[in-house]
Amino acid sequence: MSIFVKELEDGRIIEAPRNYKNISNFNKFPSIMKKHGFEERIKAYKKSDGMLKYVDPEKWGQHKTFYTENTYPGSDYVWDSTIENWTIKLEVAKEQKLNEIRNATNSYMKQLKTGFSDAEMETWGRQENGVKLLFENIDSQEYDALWVKSLAATRGISLEEQMQRISYASNMMNEYAYRLVGYQQSLEDKINAATTLAEIENITFQI
Repeated sequence: MSIFVKELEDGRIIEAPRNYKNISNFNKFPSIMKKHGFEERIKAYKKSDGMLKYVDPEKWGQHKTFYTENTYPGSDYVWDSTIENWTIKLEVAKEQKLNEIRNATNSYMKQLKTGFSDAEMETWGRQENGVKLLFENIDSQEYDALWVKSLAATRGISLEEQMQRISYASNMMNEYAYRLVGYQQSLEDKINAATTLAEIENITFQI
């Protein structure tokens, strides 16, 4: 679509405002613009790098091979002559998909932790280590071992039962975690190996 532009003394090019409400006869608009120093142009973008150019409509046929009227969306895109439009760069699409997969993994991991308080999660390593120490020596006086003993006493259950509960929860969480991380990394491998946008688009996080 044609627009009207004017080059200023400092080299800047300005576009005419597209408010035609004050023009009683729209057909007079071009002559009014030309009277104020504006010229009719086609706003075009270079297909190689998106550089903006204002092309004379009468010469548009000479520029059409290298320029397009489709607005340049930014440096993350390249011109795809097969669809006659801008398309996202492969490496950018890969990075976006990697972030999507990692966010989905984080979201799923948060769901797994919903049954535990922040305090439980923050002391998870201490509980696991304490149980390990007690399995090696039930009379251990190591800090983490004593911590697990205190948990059992405060909870009002035997030390053996406390150890079993911690071990069960730990094994369950670790099993979920290694499966989740393994699945995430398998998707990342597919993304990194992809050679087309279609391949990337077909990779989804599904558990």
